[in-house]
Amino acid sequence: MFTASTTIALTALLSGLTSLVAQAHEQSEAIVTPANLPSQLNIEKYCPIGPYPKKAREAGMSGSATLKLAIGASGKVETYELARSSGWKLLDTIAMQAVDGCQAYPQGNYTPASKTINYNWKFSGSREVQLKANTCPESDLVRLAQENEQGVGIVVGTYVNPQGVTSQQPLLQWGVGDVSAEDEALRIAKNCQFDPAVSQGRTVGSGVSLRFFRK
Repeated sequence: MFTASTTIALTALLSGLTSLVAQAHEQSEAIVTPANLPSQLNIEKYCPIGPYPKKAREAGMSGSATLKLAIGASGKVETYELARSSGWKLLDTIAMQAVDGCQAYPQGNYTPASKTINYNWKFSGSREVQLKANTCPESDLVRLAQENEQGVGIVVGTYVNPQGVTSQQPLLQWGVGDVSAEDEALRIAKNCQFDPAVSQGRTVGSGVSLRFFRK
């Protein structure tokens, strides 16, 4: 037979159990404050691009691909975009494949953030074709990009022989979906004048790329 004192005791016991359950629940739901991503990203260690592609090396392709990465809470690359081309679709593609789904930072709990990184392909010694100033034809459709101008734009690659002449038809590396502007960029690249690349004291043939933006 339950008495008033029994009811009070049971009520106290149940109240205590409730608080214990609530306490245990609160502990299991404890929030760990995310840490900021380290300022330095060792992209070559965590998202390596591998050796210099033989095809690119033989064609004299060089440059720096700039990518903007969105790093998630786990330190993994969630999305990326090509912010500036190396000048060659082959090299850009290798860079994008390297960061696609890459664990850019050690596994952790971070505040998501964006990072801008570069992958560089460079030859040892001097082997860069130089565009002669003011030698490219004028155009009402496109203009040459400034050296430090951001954006991919229209990218055209060609081959300059040891005499400084474009000996092959320029090829479109990246376009903007405007055929007229892309054709104009190809025409201009074909008619620009260059100083040939130099390697070990002699002129050599090498690839060169030009960037254009629509006017």
